[in-house]
Amino acid sequence: MNTHLASRSRLVRTAAIAATSLALIITGVAPAQADTPTLVDVPDAGFRSCLTQALTRAGLTDELTAENLSRLTIISCGGSAGAAISDLTGAEHLTGMDKFFLTSSTVSDVRPVAGLTGLTQLLVATSSALDTAPLANLTALYGLGLRGSKITDLSFLSHLDSLDVLELGISPEASLAPVAAVSSLTRFSFNTSESTLPAV
Repeated sequence: MNTHLASRSRLVRTAAIAATSLALIITGVAPAQADTPTLVDVPDAGFRSCLTQALTRAGLTDELTAENLSRLTIISCGGSAGAAISDLTGAEHLTGMDKFFLTSSTVSDVRPVAGLTGLTQLLVATSSALDTAPLANLTALYGLGLRGSKITDLSFLSHLDSLDVLELGISPEASLAPVAAVSSLTRFSFNTSESTLPAV
C-alpha cells in the first residue's frame, strides 16, 4: 500500500511539474531567453566603437541590437578610431539611417550599406580601392562623397537620379560620361589626389 501511495505521489508531482511548465510556455514566461535581444555582429572594433558612441549620444543603451541600430538616423565615424575601420559589417541593421559619414578608413566593401535605401547623404573616405557597384541601390541620395579611392567605374551613378552634390576621388582613366547623365546635379567635384572639399 505504501509503495502504491509513493508511486502515486511521484506521478502527481510529475504531472504538476509538467502542467506548470506548459503554463509557463503558453503564457510566454518559460522562453525568457527568446526575449533577450540578439546582439548584432560587428567584427570591426573601430566601427563597433563608433556605433556604441552613436547609440549613447542618441540616448539609447550601448547594446548593439538590431532594434537599437535601426533607431539611429545619423552616424559620423572619423578621427583615430575611424582610421582603423576596414569592415562595415553590421551596418546593414542601420535601417533608419539618413546620414552616414565615414571620414577616414580603409574600407573597400560597401555592400553592408547597400540596403540602406533611406540614406540621403553618404560620405566614405578611404585609402583602399572601392567597389562602388552596391551604391546603385541608394536612389534617395542627394549628397555623395567618395574620397581617397581611385574609382574607375562610375556606372553606378546612372541609378542615382536624385543626386544634388557629388564629390569623387577617381582614377585618371575613369570616364565622366555617367556624371553627365545625372541631370539633378548642381555641384560636382572630382580629384585624383587628396580631397580638400568639405563634407557633403
